[in-house]
Amino acid sequence: MTIWRMLLAMGIVLTIGTQKPALAGEGIYPSVPAGFNGGATDLMDTEARTIERLRRQAYHFARQQHVPYIWGGTAVGSAEQCDACRECVKKGKVPLKMRFEKCSACRTCGIDCSHLIQSIYEFAGLDFPYATVNLLVDHTERHLRRKYDLVNMPIATQMLQLGDLLVYDKHIVMVLSSNSTGGGEVIHATMLGDKHKFGGIKIEYTDELFAFRGPIRRVLRHRSFFEHIEIADHHFDPFLAISGYSSTL
Repeated sequence: MTIWRMLLAMGIVLTIGTQKPALAGEGIYPSVPAGFNGGATDLMDTEARTIERLRRQAYHFARQQHVPYIWGGTAVGSAEQCDACRECVKKGKVPLKMRFEKCSACRTCGIDCSHLIQSIYEFAGLDFPYATVNLLVDHTERHLRRKYDLVNMPIATQMLQLGDLLVYDKHIVMVLSSNSTGGGEVIHATMLGDKHKFGGIKIEYTDELFAFRGPIRRVLRHRSFFEHIEIADHHFDPFLAISGYSSTL
């Protein structure tokens, strides 16, 4: 029996962090109560390091303001490459969903929402094979765990943590922070809100995380945050798995 199962059996609740409003650029550093040590402390340190790596990569990508949104795009190129992409689009008046195909420069600089998320996870050292938004919505929970190392989470604001993925019908974002009223910050690649119609990588605050780009379809968390739990392919209850501790931002 792992120490986490022992804690659940004993009814001990381990609290990570404190409840507070979200602040721009705020990191998450789980803490362990005084007197609690051993394997669980090592686990907390591991999860804190994972969260910190995701946070660092998210803000690194957010600084790439020269990168346009390109449907199907996969690359964060140089400023010169991105300028060439924009020039091709303007000159040919290329529609959004044809820019990657028609403008070779846009294949060297330009990214969409799903490729941005994969890139953040990849550079943070987490295994996350590429998946389109439609696949993340349509796949079974078992398939998401087996192929993408993603666990389907309850749609509950109080359970969100940095790194969680919010999947809407045609969009995906990564949570950076959340608060008790349902709002929070996300990072994503988007076209919306850009008067030049090229979009880019943005960090945005929203009052309603679960309605940011239409109704929420899924909340996904990487399997690495459940290393202390033996996840059976046939059945896994994430609410039960994390009921031994609460993670708030």
